[in-house]
Amino acid sequence: MHTPIARLMRQAVWARMDANFRAGMRVLELGCGTGEDALYLARRGAQVTATDASPRMLTVTAGKAAEAGVGGLVQTQVLDMNDLPPTPYSSGRVSELHAAKAQDPPLPPTPHSALFDGILSNFGALNCVRDLPRLMEHLAAWTKPGARVLLVVMGPFCPWEMVWHLLHGQPRLAFRRMARHATAGGALRGVSLTYPSPGHLVRLCAPEFAHRRTAGLGVLLPPPYVRVVDDRWLAAADRIEQRIADRFPFNRCGDHYILELERKGVGALRVGAF
Repeated sequence: MHTPIARLMRQAVWARMDANFRAGMRVLELGCGTGEDALYLARRGAQVTATDASPRMLTVTAGKAAEAGVGGLVQTQVLDMNDLPPTPYSSGRVSELHAAKAQDPPLPPTPHSALFDGILSNFGALNCVRDLPRLMEHLAAWTKPGARVLLVVMGPFCPWEMVWHLLHGQPRLAFRRMARHATAGGALRGVSLTYPSPGHLVRLCAPEFAHRRTAGLGVLLPPPYVRVVDDRWLAAADRIEQRIADRFPFNRCGDHYILELERKGVGALRVGAF
């Protein structure tokens, strides 16, 4: 939120949150960080269960929610997406999915008694998940038919990053997303990362979720670590990106992509495939 590029990217995500979530919905956020998105949803009347693997992040989130006057709409819960138990899907017992209440991960309020209307995961939290198929099983277990899912993921192809690092004589960084597994640096040093393509995630979700939309994020806008001083250039790039982001091939490249899904079932609308 503290650089012009990061603010423009978050505003693009917020626009899609507005298109998918509304007041009164129960939304589960995975990897909430310091709670910027949880606060945005709560201020618009959504009930948010904000989760993260870091208790310190959740403390910050809860403090922000209380200070903003929306503490009653934001619950926090420690949840490590790399430590999820098997679901009935894992053993093929799909019909028993919601009956096996005791096996559901402990999220307040308990998802088996009141399933979520939506799920949000923003800015690469899913890139740190080692077992994405299992996570997708849990998304199905946590959501009601017709629920909206908004996932913002770092993809394998970011032209800006490639050009930037090549110009700075850093070919290893330029092509790091092409590796099957990578290791983060900086504040996340040592964390294992993967960069799934939009098509790969859609295929993982296909049994229980319909694909609605994919859009690139940071297609023309450079990654947030790039220092750009010309605000007029950034504004122009942002306007153009908004018009082309969901068109091929721009919806498959960028610093991130925004994947929108809908839970299948009664009341859910299937709107094609990626």
